[in-house]
Amino acid sequence: MASAPGLMRLPERRVAIWHDEGLAETFDNIAEKLHARGVEVVYGPAQFDATAPAPAWLATAGAMLVSSRFRVEPALLDTAARLAGIVCASIGTENIDVGHATRRGVLVGHGATPENVISMAEATVLLILMLLYDPLASMQVMRSERKRPSPSARWARTLSGKTVGLVGFGRIGRAVAHRLQAFGCRVLVAAHGRLDTAIAVPGIEVAPLDDVLRRSDILSLHTTVRAGEPPVIDASALALMPPHACLVNTARGAAIDETALARALASRRLAAAALDTFVTEPLPADSPLRRSEHVILTPHLVGHTREMADSFEDAALRNLLNLLEGRPPGHWRNPEAEFAWRARWHSASAISK
Repeated sequence: MASAPGLMRLPERRVAIWHDEGLAETFDNIAEKLHARGVEVVYGPAQFDATAPAPAWLATAGAMLVSSRFRVEPALLDTAARLAGIVCASIGTENIDVGHATRRGVLVGHGATPENVISMAEATVLLILMLLYDPLASMQVMRSERKRPSPSARWARTLSGKTVGLVGFGRIGRAVAHRLQAFGCRVLVAAHGRLDTAIAVPGIEVAPLDDVLRRSDILSLHTTVRAGEPPVIDASALALMPPHACLVNTARGAAIDETALARALASRRLAAAALDTFVTEPLPADSPLRRSEHVILTPHLVGHTREMADSFEDAALRNLLNLLEGRPPGHWRNPEAEFAWRARWHSASAISK
């Protein structure tokens, strides 16, 4: 049911868009569509400076649009007194203090679209196959830059029959598992963090993290990392993995101790890795990972398909318009904030989701 007329004070039709160079085109497209619907758009800088005077428009902004690189801290939320919700253009919301937003009755929308899940799942499997088959080495043979290997020296390995461990089993992790099962893989899921160990997915085994590390031919990360948490994969975790194993990370750079990983690759304690995300982005030029011959590095881009980008733009626009019209976003991170959110806007009726 939609809210009955007169029971809700609607937020100010003003959206604050915080600048992000990498998403400038997307944000401009959203701004143009908001303008066409009579919404005022104001642009803020790439980061909020809590030590400087806050812009006057922030106090009455009804919603804001941010990238995953924009930090939404308590000081910003406290300044934006009329804020109904924050919309992150992508799926991750680790940049937002979701707990403080929930306490303030501010909803946090994000881009948990099917296209995002599909793109990242396909990209993860792509990286796994590249690590196992090493098509770049075959291209070097084609260009006469490398000798054709003898049968006993061939580098390609099949994915079928391999044991793949997953750390994190949300939407993307589940989509990866589904695809790996079609390749004939044994899939292990680590009982780690907030994972419900009672999950029941046919053909998938849940095991302690240490057990998954020891048994996996490929380990793929799909976990979130909260600010201040230690990396899931540190030197001790890497020491448990078999030397022939490969590591894939398309989730969060902070999930891996990059120094420990570089050492494990250099000493051949680990066969190879494929990384699409890093603690510091872009990856610093002096990172030892850049000098490794046993790692595939992509700049947080490998799964960013055109379909994903289009879906993020559409989802962000819908989320913003929903907030301004007194409804929760279509995709949102903190449904537990709904009661406080309704109380702030004096809504006494159910709101359609």
